[in-house]
Parts: sequence; structure tokens; C-alpha cells
Amino acid sequence: MDSNQVEETLKSDTKTNANNWLWAIVIFVVVCAVMWICTQGKAAKEKIKKRVRTNKSFQKAELCVHYKVDKKTLAKWVELFCGENLKDYKNRRRLTDKEMALIYLRFGFNCDESPVMSKATIADLSDSHTDTLRRWVIQNGASFGVSIEAYDTVNVFPPLIAHLIFKGFCHNSLEVIREEYKEYMAYAA
Repeated sequence: MDSNQVEETLKSDTKTNANNWLWAIVIFVVVCAVMWICTQGKAAKEKIKKRVRTNKSFQKAELCVHYKVDKKTLAKWVELFCGENLKDYKNRRRLTDKEMALIYLRFGFNCDESPVMSKATIADLSDSHTDTLRRWVIQNGASFGVSIEAYDTVNVFPPLIAHLIFKGFCHNSLEVIREEYKEYMAYAA
């Protein structure tokens, strides 16, 4: 090899190494960004869990952010699904830790596993129609705390209630959800 060939080989290797380093840096930055985004969601959930264990009060806006709904929808859920336990909800800005625990018990805590779902979404995921879903709720909804009036009033359901409707409707059996959600069913009864 003469000196010109050696120089060209070194230049091409340098460019390849520079490109490899550039890609490594880009991949590293992307991985760091994804990890940061994931930890922010977990950090928010941990913050809420930690505050539930203390005697601090909560703003209703925190629940709206957690469930990804507006204040009007959240107020409707509380009125229909928590009933007498939170009857003065609309007149207050803050909730106690016990009230938050009641809401989490009734609506579910982890929105990632069971998202908020509309009637149409539940029907679509079940390969059915909203009319069929409504008839099923008329027959079975009262056994897990969803009256037909509540069903007709709400456009989207809280995560746990949506999951219960979906699972019960798909399996056409309340036994499936009774076994899996004993604590919830005891509260709803």
C-alpha cells in the first residue's frame, strides 16, 4: 500500500467512526428522553399514592389530570357512582385522603391498565353494538353499581367501571367480574 491509499483508508475510517458516534449519541438521547417521560408518569402516580397515605387534602383538578377528563365529567362520575358518600362534591375545591381513596376504589387507580372508555369503544372492542350493550346493562348493571340512568347519562366511564362493563359484557357473565373484583363488588352492593 502506498501512502495515498493509507491516507484515504484513514479518512474513510474516521468518517465511519464519526457517523457511528453521531448515531450512538442520537440513540442515547432518545433513550434518555423516553426514560424521562416514563418516570414522569410513574412519579406523578407515586406522588398521589404518597399523599393518599397522609392527611393532606387534594384538589379536584388533580383527579381530572389523573383520569384525563374535564371537571364536568368527573363531577358527573362522582354524582352517579359515589352517591351519598360525596354528596357535597360540587360545592368543594378540595378532597380529603379518605374521599380520594373512595374515588380510587370506585373508579380504579391505574389508568394505563384500564383506560377511560366510551360506550362505543366498549361495544367496538366487544364486536357488538351499543344497543346490545345497553340491553346488557339494563339486565346486569345494578349488580355492580351501574343503573341504566347512570349508563344513559355518562358518555365515558371511569377506568374500573368501563373494565367491569367490558369484561362482563364480553363474557356475558357476572361471575367473571365478581371473582376478580371482590372488594369492588362488596362496595357496589
